[in-house]
Amino acid sequence: MDNLNRVKRMADLPFVNVKHYGATGDGVTDDTAAVQKAIDKAIELDIQEVMFPSGDYKVGTLSSTDKVILTGNGEIISAGVYKTENLGKIAQQLSETELNLTQWISIINPPFNASTSKTAAENTTAINNAIATLSAGQGLIIPYGDFKVNAVVFNPPDDCKLLCYGRLIGESNGITLTIGSAASQRRRYKIDDLRVKSLTRDWAAGRIGIKLINLNEADVDIKEAYGFEQNVVIAGEGGGNVHNEYHFKYIYDGKICLKITADTTGWANENMFFGGRFGYTSAITDFTGCIPILEEAGTGSVVNNNKFYSPSVESAGGLTKAMSISGLYTRVIHPRLEQAGSIHFEAVSSYCTLEPGRGVLSTTVVDNGIKNKIETRDTLKRKGSLSSTDEAIHTVQNVSNNTYKNYRSLDIAGAETYYVNGQGDGYFARDLQALKFLIRTNRGIFYSVGSPEGSITASPGSICLNGNGAGQSIWTKETGTGNTGCVLMRSYETLTSIAGTPAYVGQTAVVGGIGYMATGTSSTADWKQITA
Repeated sequence: MDNLNRVKRMADLPFVNVKHYGATGDGVTDDTAAVQKAIDKAIELDIQEVMFPSGDYKVGTLSSTDKVILTGNGEIISAGVYKTENLGKIAQQLSETELNLTQWISIINPPFNASTSKTAAENTTAINNAIATLSAGQGLIIPYGDFKVNAVVFNPPDDCKLLCYGRLIGESNGITLTIGSAASQRRRYKIDDLRVKSLTRDWAAGRIGIKLINLNEADVDIKEAYGFEQNVVIAGEGGGNVHNEYHFKYIYDGKICLKITADTTGWANENMFFGGRFGYTSAITDFTGCIPILEEAGTGSVVNNNKFYSPSVESAGGLTKAMSISGLYTRVIHPRLEQAGSIHFEAVSSYCTLEPGRGVLSTTVVDNGIKNKIETRDTLKRKGSLSSTDEAIHTVQNVSNNTYKNYRSLDIAGAETYYVNGQGDGYFARDLQALKFLIRTNRGIFYSVGSPEGSITASPGSICLNGNGAGQSIWTKETGTGNTGCVLMRSYETLTSIAGTPAYVGQTAVVGGIGYMATGTSSTADWKQITA
């Protein structure tokens, strides 16, 4: 955002007239000293405005110890260059003092005379009349206070500005403040400190707080939007709402707090949405139809490449959807969820990305889209296309050499515990007591040091490799789901006599051409004949 937020209050306060301090405004005389005296007097008297009547005021470098506004119909020139050409140089010289030399119009000044005591109809007329006088590059100021309005339309030429220290209070149905138009594309608007509130929380159909239509390269800062069916709507209607920066602070208690949408001939692309608290106070108990952030892409509309940076969605509980995403290549970066339901990627969404944030778990994300990449605090997953079988969630290729590492893991001390190279070879740095390559739940290949009986919990059909060998290298799990029921499958000794108690389960013997295997170690009765 530019220095709009540094401009002090422009209200119904007295001003200092530079001509009272000797300025001529003839475009020839050096008025620097006179203008400096006027600025110093304004600061001394705690007056916000230094007024330049009609004329051309030749000035050099100015300075100030406080913030003031230079206003009026006059033009400031330096070395023969008018202020519209020289603003950058003067603003650079005065950046520490935060003087703003842009020409501003205040809604409370004559002939508009908006007032916090007037009706919504009177203020709406006054503000719309003030907007109609703006030329390209000029700005409109809403001073401190609550101004009741009905349907304000801010649609001046390109490069205009709106600075809202006060609030617009919406009293009626429809749209309280429209910025832009479906009939034209507006460029480089600067909207700062915007505050719009419903007189009472009213979710009647069609009640919208702020609707921004077909903006391009705009900087928009919305400090507050509250109590409408749709608090903020960003729309492409027969044109594009594109390449804009939107900054949010407190967007609350709207049935839909923020909506990004486009009609069948419009588009809403490549916008960046920064921050914001979206959600509901404890006064809201019925969440039917409530969605704090809704990115809507209908049939024929184009909504893509939008980015949400760290939105915070908050609720007192009971909310189902925190965000509903339907775009193409939408990115949601480090969102925050607080008792706020789930982030939903709808069926029409595709190639979207979610990056982890507070409260964002696999249980608080619903992905019904195609090829979306979802990363939460506990998972990383991607849904492939509906027709391809070779889609991978994640692909890593070391293009230098297949023997180089693709993945590796370090322990808490930084020592390497395992790695996988480009040939698919995996290497473990140390023996593990129960390394499991599971095929199904608790069923697979296990590793043990010594007999697995009594130490390895597995399901039937599992295999255990005994690292001690000693004639007992391979065991199978035959019965049960606990840590017993393992049977030795391979022995390096075969007895020729079955006299005496077996030494271990699975021990084999051949006597008179008949094979025996031990099923226990209690007595000679544990020797059982092996039959075909």
